[in-house]
Amino acid sequence: MDAGRTNHITPTQRIDWGRAGPWLLGLAIVLGVVLGPTWLSSYGAGLLNSTMIWLLLSAWAIMAWKAMLVVAGVQVVRHLSAAHRMVAVLWLGAALGILLALNMFLTKKTLSPHLLFGHGLITRLEIQTNVDGIQTWVESLNPRDWRGDPHIDGGRFISLTKENQPKLLRRQTGFVRVEPDAAGRPRVHLMWYRRNVGTWGLVIGRRDMNTPASEPDVHGEKRTELRPSIYFWFVHA
Repeated sequence: MDAGRTNHITPTQRIDWGRAGPWLLGLAIVLGVVLGPTWLSSYGAGLLNSTMIWLLLSAWAIMAWKAMLVVAGVQVVRHLSAAHRMVAVLWLGAALGILLALNMFLTKKTLSPHLLFGHGLITRLEIQTNVDGIQTWVESLNPRDWRGDPHIDGGRFISLTKENQPKLLRRQTGFVRVEPDAAGRPRVHLMWYRRNVGTWGLVIGRRDMNTPASEPDVHGEKRTELRPSIYFWFVHA
């Protein structure tokens, strides 16, 4: 063995971010195009039932994607100046992919954040209680026994206090009321409210209830069906 020769261990385990970076970004872009840049934050905020966290995480997600776009742009310039044209092309593709994902999100071509927040909210409800049990309870109600006071909002609903709520609903922190669906049959209306953010909730009806269309005015209910007979609604403050 040559004594004057020094053995050097090649750090093969070290990641070459110039090559791996575009592929990692590519994976994030695919998820972004399919799901939208706020999909995880929207679902997580719904699971926590917090619109404040929803707004904060959504804003952070958008800023993170914009930061990724800046990084991709810098890498394109860096590798072009170093004559690494292939790597520069990969980073350019990543930048275009980020722009595509953001454009699809802003033009509402991806999954709605309201839909994902609603799915998180109903997951929370399923953890706390039995949604099928609530529907069974709703279907057992006689419409004639659930007519509200005509002097309160035209008698269109009955608010349930904790004492009057079935055990299935007593863990809810928001307002609970029973109101008629389009066919005059009782349904459960869950509602939460936060000042300066808006009002949101879930409606759980009989298993054959249809989801009504969203109200057209600016401050009307925006409704998103989560599954047949259950929908999420949101009203901006």
